[in-house]
Amino acid sequence: MGSELDTAAATNAIDNPNRPETDTERDDLRRPMDVLAFMGIPTGVSILEMEAGGGYFTEIFSRYVGEDGKVYMQNPASFDAFLGNALEQRLDGLDNVEYVKANFDELPLEDASMDVATWFQGPHELWYSPEGSDALVTNPDDSFPEIFRVLKPGARLVVIDHSAPEGSPATVGGETHRIDPQIIRDLGMEAGFILVAESDLFDNPDDDLS
Repeated sequence: MGSELDTAAATNAIDNPNRPETDTERDDLRRPMDVLAFMGIPTGVSILEMEAGGGYFTEIFSRYVGEDGKVYMQNPASFDAFLGNALEQRLDGLDNVEYVKANFDELPLEDASMDVATWFQGPHELWYSPEGSDALVTNPDDSFPEIFRVLKPGARLVVIDHSAPEGSPATVGGETHRIDPQIIRDLGMEAGFILVAESDLFDNPDDDLS
């Protein structure tokens, strides 16, 4: 897989007039062009989008990878409670997107089938159990090996999450919805990943990490 952003395809995906206004209003915060540039992926690839939520990036990914690409939009079953019919509206017209309803450590995808996996604003959820809903994962330690399993050799995993103070226990993920980045690095490397790049794109000097 190459490592160059197709700038024209990214611009067309982000500037697409069919994107909801509620999405475009968040672009300054979520910085999709910068995220795609950091990912450095070509068009035509298959993306596993872990914990896609309501699909802000799903729509961008769908248009970026194009007809030759595929996006697998994953959410745990317990997300049904707050997503409602939002996904039906989101997926209308996104023909290269397949919805995957599964826990983080039980992905119904074939071995070595994905070019890229993303997990944005989410790995801290491994230690979060929604009140009144099923757990999002059976065993937190199994999620990164499961992602590694479905990725092709040489594929990449791109993670964005909210930082907790250095040395914080993993369980704060279920409390403040933050995580010590070192915990994620360790989980990834234990699963077989190699850390190749980090970014300060979302660093906020005014954030006290609480």
